[in-house]
Amino acid sequence: MIVRMVALATFILLLVILGRMTTSVERMIRVNADYYDVSLQLSNIENYKSWYTGFSDGTVGTGDSAGRPVLKSVTGRELIVKTETPSQVMVTEKDGSVSTSQTISAIPLSNQKQTEVIWSARMPWYKRIYHFFTGRDPLQEGLLNIKATMEDPSLRYGFQIEVSPVRDTIILTSRQSAPDSSRNSTLQLLYDTLESYITRFRPDGAKNYYYVTSNAVSEKNKEYAVGIPVSMPSLPDEGIEYLRLPATGRVLTGKGTVGHLGELYTAMNRYANDQGLQKVAQPLEKYDIEPAMLPAHPEENVELVFPIY
Repeated sequence: MIVRMVALATFILLLVILGRMTTSVERMIRVNADYYDVSLQLSNIENYKSWYTGFSDGTVGTGDSAGRPVLKSVTGRELIVKTETPSQVMVTEKDGSVSTSQTISAIPLSNQKQTEVIWSARMPWYKRIYHFFTGRDPLQEGLLNIKATMEDPSLRYGFQIEVSPVRDTIILTSRQSAPDSSRNSTLQLLYDTLESYITRFRPDGAKNYYYVTSNAVSEKNKEYAVGIPVSMPSLPDEGIEYLRLPATGRVLTGKGTVGHLGELYTAMNRYANDQGLQKVAQPLEKYDIEPAMLPAHPEENVELVFPIY
């Protein structure tokens, strides 16, 4: 009996001692985003709802004793973020009486377009054993979530942007030079010219949308072009030509609204620069409503297309 009691007491004491022991874990991932953007992502606790496991439905509440805001999950867990340096944050997770200290660091790479994110944590030994047997790795999950978040164009650039194959390879086109002040009327005239041609010669597969390009030819004038995609060309006609894009080519496309076209251009140029893409032709603006209607409908959708390689 005495031996059994001593053994039981020793076992309990061992559990208590081991329960207070912690172990270090470190994970790393490379993110296709610049260091400045990653640092801002790590320093703002509101962002943690996007990628920290278990806090997607969390709310930011009143600060801790040091005045820092606290992110609270629906299950009662708490998260506190302390910015140590522009490159490093200290993250404390509290789950009841268990507290886990973590460090997340952002290291810029020499190409200035990628950042290495290192996530290290000290956790109770039994948590690490639990993660091993369950196949879960919260740190790696968090890093993958950070990568997905930072590489999501709609979050990073404010618009839905993606690289895709060329969709329209034959574009029925008409061009004309005009001053900037006559842009909309010129585009409408070119659009009407194409519609008239389609009515008369009926090229196969004419689409119900059109593209617009412009190119400066002088200080005050631009050459405007309007194009309607078709599947097969038809007879030649005065003022009509066919623009051809390679079927094996690629385009960078971005989606926005007419009223935010300028911001979409800026975002796509930034995306192309960040990804090392180079434009090989004039950008094309894709619209669904006639040019004369565009100024009165800034909420209408527009798709911006950059032919690239």
